[in-house]
Amino acid sequence: MWGVTLAGYQNDGGAPADDWLEYEQQGGVPERSERSADFRGHMDEDLDHARSLGLNAFRTSIEWARLEPEEGHYDLAEVAYVHRLLRGIRQRGMTSVIALHHFATPRWAYQDAGDGLLGWESPRMVQAYLKYVAFAAREFGSEIGLYLTFNEPSSVLLGGYLAGFTPPHRTGLAAFARATANMLEAHKGAYDLIHAADPHARVSVPDYNCLLPVAAGVDWTPGRWFIGLLPNREGWDGQPRPRYLDYVALHYYGTNHAFTAYPIESEHWEGNPRHF
Repeated sequence: MWGVTLAGYQNDGGAPADDWLEYEQQGGVPERSERSADFRGHMDEDLDHARSLGLNAFRTSIEWARLEPEEGHYDLAEVAYVHRLLRGIRQRGMTSVIALHHFATPRWAYQDAGDGLLGWESPRMVQAYLKYVAFAAREFGSEIGLYLTFNEPSSVLLGGYLAGFTPPHRTGLAAFARATANMLEAHKGAYDLIHAADPHARVSVPDYNCLLPVAAGVDWTPGRWFIGLLPNREGWDGQPRPRYLDYVALHYYGTNHAFTAYPIESEHWEGNPRHF
């Protein structure tokens, strides 16, 4: 498969009422998304462009905040839009790869309900997300090629619940531990719901795969820890495999420069060592 990747909040334009829009309105990002690339206004044209490049896969996301703008209320116009999107991908001979959660979360779902817990710290988020997943699997499942439950859970959890530099800006080990446990339960529950709707569905969770040098001879791969927390099952070769993954999904972006007191050497593409 060879394809292109978009994300609803980042490309569609006209962001709905979600946590990242609120962050924008508070001045947390240097530029407002506003119309962005306006994919929604140029869907057919952009899908034609994708197909003209010889692509056979198209990844994007269903935006939870658009589909369910209020708890328990599904926007019928948005349901029709998603069907049109999935049909357009399929009619052009491409497989749809659909993320059910790409960073952005409906405002009504992540807000504090009076217990001091925000977003994925709260088990309420798990239940709200699973209801949304059950609806999406029933409504769109026959048109989805590959499912992704979350986009880069390590980025969400480390940035939003440990370091606090992305929404909902929580910090500390307690918030991080609560959010991690809840997101793991949400992924496992979503996997089961999707397979209940379609036993042949293929479900995974992609993460940010990189190698960060943190000390002499010590490297850390951020995405590995989340997948490593999933329970295992025996694979075809007798080796353990994560129980709730039907395929492996990893993101590669490029070289990462970690702040370290130790010089780390790597092979340049010409074969000459370089320092970073």
